[in-house]
Amino acid sequence: MTQVSILSGITGESGVDIKASYPINLVPVPRQSGVSAGYLRTAEGISRFDNGNPAITGRGRASIFWNGVAYWVIGDQLCSIQSTGVIEPIGYVGDDGLDAQMVYSFDRLAIASARSLYYLKGGLLSKVTDLDLGPVISLEWMDGYFVTTDGVSIVVTELNDPNKVDPLKYGSSEADPDPVKRVIKIRQELLAVNRNTIEVFSDVGGAGFPFARNNGAIIEKGAVGTHMACAFDQVVAFVGGGKNEPCSVYLGSGGNATKVATREIEDILATYTEEELAVGTAEYRMHRKHQSLYIGLERHTLVYDAAASIAMETPVWYQLSSSTDFTKPLQGRHFLFAYNRWLMDDLVEPRIGELRPDIFTQYDVEVGWRFDTVLVFNETNSAIVSSLELTGTPGRAEVSTDPTCFLSWTQDGATWGNERSISLGRNGQRAKRIAYRPKIKFENFMSFRYRGANAAVVSFMRLDAELEGLANG
Repeated sequence: MTQVSILSGITGESGVDIKASYPINLVPVPRQSGVSAGYLRTAEGISRFDNGNPAITGRGRASIFWNGVAYWVIGDQLCSIQSTGVIEPIGYVGDDGLDAQMVYSFDRLAIASARSLYYLKGGLLSKVTDLDLGPVISLEWMDGYFVTTDGVSIVVTELNDPNKVDPLKYGSSEADPDPVKRVIKIRQELLAVNRNTIEVFSDVGGAGFPFARNNGAIIEKGAVGTHMACAFDQVVAFVGGGKNEPCSVYLGSGGNATKVATREIEDILATYTEEELAVGTAEYRMHRKHQSLYIGLERHTLVYDAAASIAMETPVWYQLSSSTDFTKPLQGRHFLFAYNRWLMDDLVEPRIGELRPDIFTQYDVEVGWRFDTVLVFNETNSAIVSSLELTGTPGRAEVSTDPTCFLSWTQDGATWGNERSISLGRNGQRAKRIAYRPKIKFENFMSFRYRGANAAVVSFMRLDAELEGLANG
């Protein structure tokens, strides 16, 4: 028997490159089980959390948990979502079609939406009307100041009145003449995330702009868009690059940027224009010992798991989709841990979903999963694959259903043969063996693809292939 790795596969392209193939809707989990060193499990499903409100239209644009209550910007409305799922509209905050941002101080919630700044305090929503504020494209709170940027200047509100701005206290990010995309606080330092650089500021007080630049901490790369940078544990994660560089994915800290994207992830990013990437999102989520960076794009949702990457000593990536044919990205953004559960909004509808590991449907609709294997190679000799057995957790299907998966294979890395269906076991058939005896001959190498499109929650630990070696000659 030959054990075939399933946590990340290999495929070919139309040219001569051999590239990695990442699982779709399957999460790689590093775990010594006695069967394997890791496994794939179906990604979390989504059930509807909110009770709906017919008066609200538009998509979710930002979320935050403040003073024991979940708040969401949905369309042009700031809303609260109670633990019972009841949505309560609070007031108008505008909608320019882009994502919003929310942060809070000790006594108020601040909302940056449609290039304006709003406060929620004591249940009352108000708009900051000081003309010296200027357009607001990003927002942070630090040391008593609400800090914003219009893309050129770094603006702070007055300590004794957050509704006022003194133009004599404007700051700037001047290491490179590139626009400021975002302001963000990490480890009590203010980061000005620019297009080509990231500058770090410390609070020094004084009568003017209260933050001073730390020249030794400048990162010579920046983010492509306002929401393409986020706090990732205690560093900054971002999609972007430096001058005259294509976009990639980095973790930045202490003046350095470490690339975590693989060549395959960079190839996906290269299919987007700069303008398309600029409206994407990068979000951090820590859950069940995973440290995940979710990159939301128009056609892809890419996930990097830092904890799994450390455990497996290789970059761990996978993709999420909201369709059976993988043509749609995950239809949710703005992950929020509230009421002891993970919530997310929707890219199209005004609804809030709950992520659940016990289901593999999204709003009661089935989605698909897929993984490819590495190449099977018989030391330059041809061979016959007598049997394939996928070890996992069958028999977890819903009652009265008989889920199947589909197997196909390739001998050139690019073209795939017809699929064969294999039962994943009815409910309770937990000793079911996911086996197939293809009797396929290959001359050089081959790899396998497993795919499913059903509601069954399942995990896969290993794939074993029985080979009958043939002597070439």
